[in-house]
Amino acid sequence: MLSKIPSNLKIFSGFTIGFLILFFLYRLCWCIVFSSKFSAASVPEIMLAFLVGIRFDISVCSILLGPPWILSAIYPLNRFKAYTLLWGIFPIFLFFYASAFLIGDTLYFGETNKHLGYEGFVFLGSELWIIFKAFFARHTILAIVSCSVIGTLFPFTIHKYIQKKHIFFTRRKKDQNSYNY
Repeated sequence: MLSKIPSNLKIFSGFTIGFLILFFLYRLCWCIVFSSKFSAASVPEIMLAFLVGIRFDISVCSILLGPPWILSAIYPLNRFKAYTLLWGIFPIFLFFYASAFLIGDTLYFGETNKHLGYEGFVFLGSELWIIFKAFFARHTILAIVSCSVIGTLFPFTIHKYIQKKHIFFTRRKKDQNSYNY
């Protein structure tokens, strides 16, 4: 039954599950790190917040993964390797960007008691290095570990994705217009 599902849907299902796991782990770590902030909240309130968060996470996944999924659904263009790499590598980049953004959000919340919002996009200019310096000065071990993990896993993941050649659509015969997965 799974063999009848198109490979692009399998790939994006994996991306969606990966993003949902990332968001769940972030929320769990955030609750552990800042557990003193909600000492007055009851367990059912926290569980309800997690359920609402799952709904939000699904909407974020659809916003982030929707455009590449639409690109992957244009089957005639999937014959071209560069095109399949475009819609396949972009979600991997978004995953690692979201990971770095969520780590930064946790550290930013610890310093300012507010979540990182537009600052994460505004400071992509020259001020980004100031934020990195502050990150390394105050949380040296976490900065080294997170940068090295993201710095090694990002190229490794892209390399492994490129090695998998199951996303290419090739013609069976010249007279047929069907594509293989």
